[in-house]
Amino acid sequence: MAKQTVLKVSEGKTEEAIKGFLKSLLEKGVIEALLIPKRLPSGDGFAQTLIHDPEKMDGACALSLTMPVQSARVASHLSIKNLNKKVAAVLKACEIRAIVELAKFLQVKLDNLILIGVDCPGTFEVSDYSKMIQEGREGEKLTGEILKGMERGEVAPPQGYVFRPACEMCEYPVPKADIHIKLFGYKTDEEVGLEIGEKLEKELEEKGILSFSGNEPSSRKEIVDKVVTERAKKRDAAFQEFSGEV
Repeated sequence: MAKQTVLKVSEGKTEEAIKGFLKSLLEKGVIEALLIPKRLPSGDGFAQTLIHDPEKMDGACALSLTMPVQSARVASHLSIKNLNKKVAAVLKACEIRAIVELAKFLQVKLDNLILIGVDCPGTFEVSDYSKMIQEGREGEKLTGEILKGMERGEVAPPQGYVFRPACEMCEYPVPKADIHIKLFGYKTDEEVGLEIGEKLEKELEEKGILSFSGNEPSSRKEIVDKVVTERAKKRDAAFQEFSGEV
């Protein structure tokens, strides 16, 4: 059975707290490489990057708001060719579901692949995110605004922009993973939830990375249900509109 704990956030720097936790997985030898989105030098986008050296985590962002590639395919190639090295991949819920399907067709080896899933508010088109940054919206501030909305279950894009249509209708924003980073219902400027599966819980505790205690906020389930309900309404409206056109 998975165990729960929280990751404390210092000075409201949620991304830094998550990055520090992921860095410790490399430092303590839990994993040998980490696949994670990393900010482009321009700051207006992200690219999936494979990191071996924990000192090269600058720019890594588990909370990226774009999805330039479907990372399930990237993880598939890594799992087939990683020469038995332990690799962790930070993925969105839809990417994890894609990996599960690829595994059924023997296109992903899960033996040495650790799945790290993050609650997903939705993503922007790459071009829209780039435009927002060029207009002067600071990337970390934008992420902070989205996180505030996730605390209440009221996730909204900046005025004049929308999430990708598939994200607006997605009913599965919460991933099932070996490590689950929980954001919905949490005051993420203070703490982030972690759920660790049986595959890793003993090792993380023995290596002093985490201690397990506490439960998720009592309001979390209600907030997740609220998000899913709103997305289901958008899905039904889209289906109805489509059926009227054919």
